[in-house]
Amino acid sequence: MKKILWLLLLLPVLFCACGSEDDSPVVAYAKENWSQFAPFVYQEESNHLTISQSSTLSYEDACLYGKNVYSEDLAPETYLPAVRMVRLEIGTACETPDLSVTLQCLSTDGEVIFSVSNDGEISTCWK
Repeated sequence: MKKILWLLLLLPVLFCACGSEDDSPVVAYAKENWSQFAPFVYQEESNHLTISQSSTLSYEDACLYGKNVYSEDLAPETYLPAVRMVRLEIGTACETPDLSVTLQCLSTDGEVIFSVSNDGEISTCWK
């Protein structure tokens, strides 16, 4: 009986985590659980979520010095596990197993410095 009571109390919380009046369930869940990657852009037709991270570099500087700045622990490929975790968690919670996720690192002027997709595709503005 106690298990049923806990389940009844937990179900509304789970359903609320995947929806709101203004956002898609995917964006609502991302805002609630992955706010460090805001803002979020969700394309429902393609089931693709874009998450973001900010840089302190301008686009021009990032393209010139990015290879040296974004290396070792900050290298774009080091973000792949986090992107895959976001995909897995949101896809499972919101029942969208075919969700795809891309992380974009944005410059101070709003341009994409590098991006990392859950399928392993990585692009950078430097050569």
